[in-house]
Amino acid sequence: MRRVYADQLQQVQVYLSNSNRRSLFDELQKSIVLELRRTTENPKLAQLISEVFCRADKDPKHPIKSDKKIAIKLYKWSKSAGSSERPKPQDVHDIAGVTVVCNYPSDTDEIARFIEKSEKFRDFSVEKMRFIDPVESGGYRAYHAIATGKGKYRGLHCEIQIKTLLTMSWGAKTHDLTYKPSGSVDPRLNTYMVKMTSVAQILDEQSEILKNLILSANELEQERKATARAQLLQGVASSTDSVVQELLESVKTEAARISVADLDDDLLSSILEKIDRHIKDNGASREMCRIAALIALSRPYLDFNDWAIEKADDWILSYPDGSADALRALNFRSAICMSLGEYEESIVTARATVEGLKKIGNISALPMANANLAYYLSEAYFHRAFDEASGGGEIIRDATDACATEALAIVDNLVLTCGLDESLDHRILDSLGAVLIVCAEFENDVRRGLTYCQEARHYAKGKTWEHVAESFFSLHEKRAFRRLLTFK
Repeated sequence: MRRVYADQLQQVQVYLSNSNRRSLFDELQKSIVLELRRTTENPKLAQLISEVFCRADKDPKHPIKSDKKIAIKLYKWSKSAGSSERPKPQDVHDIAGVTVVCNYPSDTDEIARFIEKSEKFRDFSVEKMRFIDPVESGGYRAYHAIATGKGKYRGLHCEIQIKTLLTMSWGAKTHDLTYKPSGSVDPRLNTYMVKMTSVAQILDEQSEILKNLILSANELEQERKATARAQLLQGVASSTDSVVQELLESVKTEAARISVADLDDDLLSSILEKIDRHIKDNGASREMCRIAALIALSRPYLDFNDWAIEKADDWILSYPDGSADALRALNFRSAICMSLGEYEESIVTARATVEGLKKIGNISALPMANANLAYYLSEAYFHRAFDEASGGGEIIRDATDACATEALAIVDNLVLTCGLDESLDHRILDSLGAVLIVCAEFENDVRRGLTYCQEARHYAKGKTWEHVAESFFSLHEKRAFRRLLTFK
């Protein structure tokens, strides 16, 4: 199955490959860096600037915005745009990027005025200088401008950001890096520096709160991944295929090494070769898809997500289109995408599964398929997967909120049509409870969701899924308690 942004990705790749644009974007941003440094090399301006750099300076392996990120941006734009509007790669103004770091907010004002009015730039001109107000953007203060290329860079754009050291250091602060001004201070600035010290202390306290929130979010994310891993392992462990068992043992015992291994690592290369050989000799299978997903889950860089999903796509294509086998494989693809945090992919695939089941008249499988869809929608809502920043950091939540609304509607329909007792598959009941815990607006509904999850765990006892059910309940219980604390 194609990725949801596949069309946009193809457009981006064609656009960047034509006329050597990929290299030209890199050259343009490097030229902008050099010209900004040259034009500000005077006693008045030089002291206002701490650093000027471009994307390539920070990540030489990825000198411009990645094809995938550009494609995803276009895809999201196309969803929010009118049907007649078709965003193009050339509409993305930050494929190349340059940052100017100043010492104080007033310095950014002066540098922004200079850059906007300067006529000394040879390879580019600056337009659309925009001030981002910290009051409106939640504390982010900066100037953003679009540089338009001249000559051989004609038609190319680069985003220039002008911000303070404090703004830059805020991101570093969350990674335990601290910026401390050094050197002597003019006595006339003592009062000002005292105030700045107080502000810094407040920021320290806020960063500590932020760190705890990040750690808390990471804890839940790690538990989600552990639960997904347990679910995937459940099926592989029952396989009688000796190669599958050998691969599973390697993935389990060498998980730490696999998680950080380079792509040319001997162990990782050996595992990948065995997977490819097994698929070549025996065809794509559910077990190989599980193994691939487990490897992708272990990688913190998300660099194997596409590869794992492509294995599932190969498996789906091995069956006649629309057949019951193809739909079962499609349903498993949605579970893999969910476990990897590819929320939109999982939702699109789950919808296709529901529609496919309706088409072939498999009514008995619809409750589970709809419960899965509702759960994936709730996970997208929980992780704010559809929130999109615009302007000065304003969040557009319409699509994300729509996920919660649709998930709750599916739950209401399932509650009406299915008996909520031991005869109902405990996995359906668990999904219904999970949706209510995450999406419900009222305290009683969150408590009802937790009750559903408790009952699902009870019904799973003594069954194959008992261990997985315990893992899911642990995750749901923590989310429920945190949500209950938010109600007055």
